[in-house]
Amino acid sequence: MSNKSEQKKTLIIEKARELFIQKGYNATSFSEIVQHAGISKGSIYYHFNNKENLFVSVLEYDTVEWEKEWQAKKQNYPTFRESIVGIAYHYLEHFNNPILQVSQEFFMSNPDLDKDHSDKIRQILDAPLRFYEDLFAWGIQEHVIKHSSAQDLAIVFNSVIGGMTVVYNKYDSETFYQLFDLSIELFFDGLLHDEE
Repeated sequence: MSNKSEQKKTLIIEKARELFIQKGYNATSFSEIVQHAGISKGSIYYHFNNKENLFVSVLEYDTVEWEKEWQAKKQNYPTFRESIVGIAYHYLEHFNNPILQVSQEFFMSNPDLDKDHSDKIRQILDAPLRFYEDLFAWGIQEHVIKHSSAQDLAIVFNSVIGGMTVVYNKYDSETFYQLFDLSIELFFDGLLHDEE
């Protein structure tokens, strides 16, 4: 794909993302995306043959952006512990991402997604787990962690930080962040060797 074609595809994704966030998945039509992006309907169909494919590309684009931001930040966290805290806060900065809210509507309105779409979306939404797993593998390699399964630890960690977001709106910001820090500290208590 040429650079110009790739730029057009990115423009379509960005403009579609804006509309999906503004109006929701079901209320956004291809015609509105065409108008909002200022391009021809043929251009959209060239890159995306339906709204489902376009929305999956929007989710993928958002995930790639999340990953790029983490890659830029992670150099600021030289130790295992700092990296885990850093990625937890990176997750927290993005958990209220409105496109993730729209994805709930997408799933509800597409209960019979084909296997290809379903697998692709699962891969996109599981992207943070791969980063968590890499960090835990590093901790295991460095003998900082007393557990041996980076994959299991990534799932538990994801559950801990994801679970904390459930109470995000229940507390004022200061209280919530104190509780979030406590959840990470308690996670470390069960994770690290005693000398850590």
